[in-house]
Amino acid sequence: MLYFMLDIKVKRESSRLLKQTTKIVQPVQEPLEESFEEPIKNEPGLVQINLKSGSKKSCWIWDTIIKWALYFLIFLVPLFFLPWGSSPVGVNKQFLVTVLIAIAFIAWLAKTIAVSRLFWVKSPLNLAVLFLVLVWGLATYFSVSRPQSLGFLSVEPDSLLNILTYGLAFFLVSVTFRKEKDLKKAIFIFLVSIAVLTVSSALKFVGFNFLPWDF
Repeated sequence: MLYFMLDIKVKRESSRLLKQTTKIVQPVQEPLEESFEEPIKNEPGLVQINLKSGSKKSCWIWDTIIKWALYFLIFLVPLFFLPWGSSPVGVNKQFLVTVLIAIAFIAWLAKTIAVSRLFWVKSPLNLAVLFLVLVWGLATYFSVSRPQSLGFLSVEPDSLLNILTYGLAFFLVSVTFRKEKDLKKAIFIFLVSIAVLTVSSALKFVGFNFLPWDF
């Protein structure tokens, strides 16, 4: 009888000590590494492909480069020229467009890698532009002078390289200026550029030319 009572007391004491130990020793959970994803809302017509869980990296610099490259493109294309060469306006404008679009496209690729997400705007205009580029590619393939049609022997605005540049410009504008404030800013910059061009043309028309070049 005494042995039975001692056994019950030992079991109760062991159970009490086990409960206290369980309360004291709690499992420590290590914080999980947060994955960075660009805060993009589910906008209508926006197609997204998540490649993988992106790491925590800062991608605002790529957004800034893309936007400002496009802003410079919108502002400078109506005004840009260089006072030398056989075509100081047309050829130099094409060179400027190619450089700025290349910078914006490289920044877009870097941003896509940083956030591990590929997205584009779902629109019939994208299919129309893609169809136009494909048709231009077929026309270049069956051209009598392929190097000239590609744009290697001349700087024609309708060469395949320039058509590809225009298509990239359309794509970058559609995926970059999704917010209304960005679109309004782009329109405002374009209107300012047109205003400057209009004022300079009007002054030249009345005989006041503040530039030393006449072309």
